[in-house]
Amino acid sequence: MNGTEHDSFTRALRFLQYRRLHKWTALVGSVVLAFLIIVLLGLAGLFMAVLVSRGQLDEDDRQAMLLENSDQRKWLDTLVESEPEREQLLQRIREKQGVGLVALGWSAHERRSVWRPFLEAAVEWWPWTHDNYRLMLGLLLLGLLAALARCGLQMLVHWSAAEATLEASTRLRRAVYLQTNRLGSLLLKRQGLTEAVSMFTRHVEAVQEGLYLWLTSRYREPVRLALLLMFAPLVEYGATGGFPWLTLAFACFAGLVWVVGGQLLVWFRQREQFWNQQSAEQLSLLQESLQMMRLVKGYLMESFGLARLERQLAEYERSLKRRLVGEVVYRQTLTLLALVALVVLLFVAGWNILQNQAGLASILTLTVTLGGMYFPVSRMLRQRQQFRRARESAVRLFAYLDQPGEVTESVSARFLEPMRQQLEFEQVTLRVPGEDRRLLDRVSFTVAAGQRVALVGTDRASLYALAYLLARFHDPDEGTIRIDGNNIRRFTLESVRAQIALVLQQGLIFNDTVANNIACGDPAYKLPRVIEAAKIAHAHQFIQELPQGYDTLIGGLGHPLTPFQQFCIGLARAILREPAIVVIEEPPVHLSDEEKSLLEDTYARFLPGRTVFFLPHRFATLRASNLVLFFHQGRLEAMGTHRELLHSNELYRQLCYVEFHLLAEMELPGVASG
Repeated sequence: MNGTEHDSFTRALRFLQYRRLHKWTALVGSVVLAFLIIVLLGLAGLFMAVLVSRGQLDEDDRQAMLLENSDQRKWLDTLVESEPEREQLLQRIREKQGVGLVALGWSAHERRSVWRPFLEAAVEWWPWTHDNYRLMLGLLLLGLLAALARCGLQMLVHWSAAEATLEASTRLRRAVYLQTNRLGSLLLKRQGLTEAVSMFTRHVEAVQEGLYLWLTSRYREPVRLALLLMFAPLVEYGATGGFPWLTLAFACFAGLVWVVGGQLLVWFRQREQFWNQQSAEQLSLLQESLQMMRLVKGYLMESFGLARLERQLAEYERSLKRRLVGEVVYRQTLTLLALVALVVLLFVAGWNILQNQAGLASILTLTVTLGGMYFPVSRMLRQRQQFRRARESAVRLFAYLDQPGEVTESVSARFLEPMRQQLEFEQVTLRVPGEDRRLLDRVSFTVAAGQRVALVGTDRASLYALAYLLARFHDPDEGTIRIDGNNIRRFTLESVRAQIALVLQQGLIFNDTVANNIACGDPAYKLPRVIEAAKIAHAHQFIQELPQGYDTLIGGLGHPLTPFQQFCIGLARAILREPAIVVIEEPPVHLSDEEKSLLEDTYARFLPGRTVFFLPHRFATLRASNLVLFFHQGRLEAMGTHRELLHSNELYRQLCYVEFHLLAEMELPGVASG
C-alpha cells in the first residue's frame, strides 16, 4: 500500500467520526466477538473432557480421597468448605459416581497444569460443578448464553457498522454531487458526467464496503487469530505438561503452506492473466473470421478461410487448456501440501495419545482450535483484496473531490439586470480540460438584444460549449463575454443563471412529478403559475390527461412521455422563469403538422422581447432566425442570415443539405426562385 492510498483511505475513515458512538460500538464489539470464540472453545473443551473422563477419579485417587489425612482429602477439604456438600461429594466418590470438575481439578492439580487455578476456582465457588449431570447442564447453558451473546453482539456490531458507513457514504455522495456542480469542465468532456456517475456509485460503494469491513473485521480477525495462537499451546501444555510440539508443528506447516501457497498464487495469477489475454486475442480473431464471410464468398477464399479458422481454433484451445491445467496444478499442489501437513499433525497427535501424554478430549480441543485458525487467516486474505479495491477507489474519489472549481465568484460581484442592449463574445477560446482540442477558437460576435440566433456547426460540442459559457458553467480560457458592455464574471452566478434559461435535449425531464419538473421544486412557484407556463408551452392539455395530472410521476421510472411532450415540459420550465436569454435545442425527431403548429405558437407567445439562441433541427427555425452563426473546428466560420450563408459558404450549404435534407435544396443557388 503506497502513501497516497493510505492517506486517501485515512481521509475516508474520518467520515466515520460523524457517527462516533456507532463506530466505537462496532470496533469494540468486533474485538469482544473474538474473545467469545475462545470462551465457546473453552466450554466445548471442558464438556468433551467431562464426557471422555466421565467425571471419574482414578482408583488410587478415589481411595486416597476417602482417607482423612491424604493429600487428596486435604485438597478437597480446602476447596469444599461446606460440610453437607462435602459429605454428599464423598458419598458419590464411595459409590464410584461421577464428580464433575472435582476429578478434572485434582488431575490438573496433580500435573501442575496451567488450567489448575481456573478448575479449582470453579470447584470452590460453584457446587453444581461437583455432579456430572448438573455440570453438563450448566456447561450447555453457559454455552447457549455465550452463543446468544455472540449472536446479539454480532447483530449490534453489524448494525452499528452499517449506521456509521451509511452516514459516511451519504456524506461522500453529497460531496461528489456538490463537486460535480462546481466542475463545469465535466460538461465539456466526452465522458465527463460518466466519470461523476462512476464516483457517485462504484467508487463510493467500494469505499463504503472497505469502511464496513474495517469496522467489523479489521481488528476482530487478527485478535481472533492471536487468541487462538495463544490458546492452542496452552491447551497442549495443559494436557501434556511438556513442550507444545503439536502446536509448533502446525505453526510450521501453516507458515510453509502460507509462503508456498502465496508464491503459487502470485505465479498462477500472472500466468492466468497472460493466458486470458491470449484467449481473448484468439477469440477476437475467431470473431473476425466470422465477420469476413462476405470477403470469403466474394473472393472464393473458402479453403484459406477454413484453414485460418482451424489454426485459430487450435491456438484458442491451447490457451484455454494452459489456463485450466495451470489452475488444476495450483489447486492440487496446495491440496498436497495440506495433506502432508495433516499426516504429520496426525502422527504427532497419535504419538502424544499413545505415550499417554495427552487425552482424547485435549487433542480434540486442540484440533478444533488449530482448525479454527483457518477462518481468520482466509478472511484476512480475502480482506486484502477488498481493502485494496477500497483504497484504490478512495484515491480516485478524493482526487476527484480535490479538483478546484473552474468558476469562481468575486466578493464584489454585482446583480445582473436583464439584458437591454447586446451580448458580445470577444476572442473567446475554450479548450477541453486535459486535452489540446479547442471547442471554441478565438470566437468573436455581437448579438443585439431581442435577436433570434441559430447556432449551426460541424461539431455539436462547440454549440453546447457556447451555451455553457453563457450560463457560466465554465469560464473561457481566453477572451471575454460581455452583457451590455460588462464582463459577466463581474456578476453573481445566481443572477447570471437566473437570466439565462437552457432547454437542451439531454435531461429535459427527471423522475418526479410534472409540477416539480416545471417548477424545479422551488416553492416560490405556485401551481397557478406552473399551469400558466404549461399552457403557453401547450403542455397543459396532455398533462391533464395524465393519471394524476400535475402530480403524475414522470421520468425514466414514471409515466412515459413522447419526445415532443418532454420538450414542452422543458419549454414550460423556461417560460416560468421569464429569462432575458434563452437557449433552445429543438427535438431531433420528426414532428407532426399539429406539433409544429403548437411549437410555432409557443415561440410567438414566449420569445418576443427575448434574445434566443437556437440549436435548430427544423428548417423553418433556421430560416426564421435573424442571425446564423456557423462553426467549424471550433472557429466561427461564417455569420449572417441563412440566405447569405447559403450563397457565400459551400460547407454551410453541404451541412444544410445533410442536416435538413431536401428542404435546403429548395434554396440552393440556381434553384431558389428568389
